[in-house]
Order: sequence, then structure tokens, then C-alpha cells
Amino acid sequence: MIRVPSGQMSAQLRRLGSDLLRLSPPSRSILVTGSSGGEGVSTAVALLALALAESPGNRVLVVDACLQSPAQHRLLGVPGESGLHDWSGEGAPPYRQVPKSEQLWLLPAGAGSTGTDHWLRRTAQLDKLGPRVRGDFDFVLWDTAALGREPDGLLLAPHVDGVLVVVESDRTLKERLRDLRERLDAVHLPVLGAIMNRCGRYWPWSNRLFQ
Repeated sequence: MIRVPSGQMSAQLRRLGSDLLRLSPPSRSILVTGSSGGEGVSTAVALLALALAESPGNRVLVVDACLQSPAQHRLLGVPGESGLHDWSGEGAPPYRQVPKSEQLWLLPAGAGSTGTDHWLRRTAQLDKLGPRVRGDFDFVLWDTAALGREPDGLLLAPHVDGVLVVVESDRTLKERLRDLRERLDAVHLPVLGAIMNRCGRYWPWSNRLFQ
């Protein structure tokens, strides 16, 4: 199971959580993605979730919506045989509590999906899940594939407050970030900030990385 790192990265993750709560209104349902893939989105989501769950009273859920290449069940040490793809929209979603954490849960991707049967396209079920997870948890982090590569994650737009973009500091291209910004603007999704992978930094929106 992955653990929150000590030192600078841990401090940056705590700062990020505080910033999300200070927004007006607070951002509690957040899509986390990259621009082209390979930026380390799943690892960033797991680390942020663990950091948020360290604060007393924060019930945190990770939704593994990266359905074709799920990783959260491995990162968080949770069985992944059933999950989002298997949920019909009736009854409670198959949340699984993360071991050794009283405040962190995972909704695994489950059995997986094909390009023609992507769970996020099941509008009726997604419309039930979005409000349900908001009601059950204080923070919801949606781990999605890079939106520049698999745009189905944009279907989450009505159910999230904004987006955190994971950037690989020595690899991500500015033109890919501009393309991503255009996609997000088209569905009226605000960028809340960027997590700089490898260098261990969080940049708030005020840094103007995407402007």
C-alpha cells in the first residue's frame, strides 16, 4: 500500500487540502487528470486521498474511473474484483474501506470496460452516483484517464466542482495543457490547480500555469 511521503510533498498535499476547503464554495468533488497520459495521476490521487484522510472528520472516497487501466486497488491495498463497472445504479455502491484508515474508502473500477461499453456513458447510473457519493463523503476524488487521450472523463463535469491537473515536470508539453484547457472550458469545468509530479510541488490556480 502506498503511503503519504514525509517532508516537502506531504506539506504540499496538506496545503492543497486546505486550499480546497477555503474556496467559496469549498471544492469537495474533484476530477484529477492529466493532459496526455503517463503523468502519474493515479499515484497523485492516492497520495492526496491519504493526506486528506489524515485530518479528523474527513471521510474521503477515491473513485477509480480510469476503467481501462485501473490502479487504485493496488495502490491502496483494496480488492478490485467488483466496483464501479459492476454497479447497476441500485442499492449502495460497492465502497471498500482502505486498510489501516478509518476515513478513507475506494470505489474500485471493477471488471473493466471496453471502448463501446464505458461505464461513464451510462448516464442514468452516473446521475445517481454523483449525488450519492457527495452525500456519503466529505471529499470525493475521481481518478480518470488523461482527458486528452480518453475524453469520456468529461462526462463527469456535472458531478464535480473542478479539476486538478497532474503535470510531469520534465515531460508535459504546454500545447497539450492548452488543448486540455480548451476541453475543460467547453464543459465549464474550472481548473483548481496543478500537482507537479517528480518535483513534489502543488501549484494553485493563482500561479496562472494554464493562462
